[in-house]
Amino acid sequence: IAALAMLGRYDEAEMCANAAHDAFERWGDGVAAGKIALNVGHMQLRRDHYADAERHFRQAQARFESVGGQVSGLYVAAQLALADALMWQRRFHDAEMLYAQAAHIAETQGLKAQLAQVRLNHGIMEHARGNFDHALRLLESARSAQEALGLPYETATAGQYLADTYLALNMAEEALALYDSAIPLF
Repeated sequence: IAALAMLGRYDEAEMCANAAHDAFERWGDGVAAGKIALNVGHMQLRRDHYADAERHFRQAQARFESVGGQVSGLYVAAQLALADALMWQRRFHDAEMLYAQAAHIAETQGLKAQLAQVRLNHGIMEHARGNFDHALRLLESARSAQEALGLPYETATAGQYLADTYLALNMAEEALALYDSAIPLF
């Protein structure tokens, strides 16, 4: 599925995913079926097919929820992805509620990397909404957490979005310093 998607052969990737999803459903493997739905949702998100992505993310979320706490990291991933799909549809209030729920689960389950990712994505949404003070807090929190976890690419990504927010506030010097620190990490 991933290889076909990387080659831009999305229709074939989706057919393959549907066949795999159906097989996992027949075998009673809800976690694997949820993972397939999550992957197809991400593929649709990359294609800017936000309603289709939302549908797949909701399927994944339902599958992970049905198997309970065993896959709380996957459930958080599905919630985060669903919030992103809603954000791109400008359904900010709904996305904000999902980001808050995902953050709560990640925090209570000790899922530090997922919590940092939730804060990053929520910060990106707040930037898009023009809530720069809230965006700065979320993005800095994500960047610091990812740095502490030793995740260089994720740290650089958060730094880039943080720099974008400073640039939107006409704070070029602060933005440039963050861009400069992200470049070697990328």
